[in-house]
Amino acid sequence: MPLETHSERFDKRNVQEARRVTAHAEARDIYLLMPTVYYISRNERAQWFVDRLNGVVNIPCGDKQSSPVKNGNSEDVPQEECEHQEIEVLSVVPSVTSPIHESKSAQFRITPETQVVFLAPRYKLAFILDMSPTVANIDIASAGVLYDKIITALTSTMKETIATLLIPGSTTPFSPVIFITIIAHTSLVNCRKNQ
Repeated sequence: MPLETHSERFDKRNVQEARRVTAHAEARDIYLLMPTVYYISRNERAQWFVDRLNGVVNIPCGDKQSSPVKNGNSEDVPQEECEHQEIEVLSVVPSVTSPIHESKSAQFRITPETQVVFLAPRYKLAFILDMSPTVANIDIASAGVLYDKIITALTSTMKETIATLLIPGSTTPFSPVIFITIIAHTSLVNCRKNQ
């Protein structure tokens, strides 16, 4: 019996790995939750994707997938767990063209076409509203006051922003902590003190 060379063994392992990977459904979209206690840069997010490209990702099964995502309050988590938090896979939406589509499958293959969505447990938003005297004028085209339209748009934006979202591909509700700052700019009111 002839001995296998190193390259032949390496080729056999690659073929076996390729067969194992292609046996999984392709992921079209992956939704990930970033850690609460520290910021993950764009480079680290890109590195996460590159490290797992053409690999298999596991999605949470059972109760974990249907449990709500925490609102980003790190006080609930012990300090030891905060230090070891990693990016968490929340859900995967399988590719429509994938030949192997099992709704109960817990593993999906990441391809170059896979879209990765990183969600944060906290968001900060700032709105600057123009409240100058010209906004109090009547808009001839719509026969309304522009000021009313600004307040209506701000109200509907706030309602949509604070609404709980369902993460696609799962029944997991997502409601992050949102910090909102609203600044009304007007030329008529000046602050006499330096800020």
